[in-house]
Amino acid sequence: MLLILPLAAVLTITRSFKLFGAGFRAALFPKKEIEADVRKQAALLFRLMSKTTMLAAVITTLISLMNMMIAFDFYADKALISFMGNAAASLGFLLYGLLIIVFIFEPVVYILNKEKAG
Repeated sequence: MLLILPLAAVLTITRSFKLFGAGFRAALFPKKEIEADVRKQAALLFRLMSKTTMLAAVITTLISLMNMMIAFDFYADKALISFMGNAAASLGFLLYGLLIIVFIFEPVVYILNKEKAG
């Protein structure tokens, strides 16, 4: 949820819900003709979404790691094992953000730019 809220905020602030939909339609249905200006703006929007996702993932990971360190009991038995598990769970936000970027946003940007050049 902490990764999706910043993306919704970007779409709301830029008022580009229609442009977001147009970008996905252009990527999913390449046979449909879309204006070059709309295609360029959609590619820029999706690049902004990629950057926002990365920033949100890093901030969420840092907050999660900080909360883990505050609540962690260093004097407990098997503290190292618990620490490693909690750290891995905290880094899951970063991995999730990277997966969104690599498998959703950047392929759409690539398709939009490829169609524009072609």
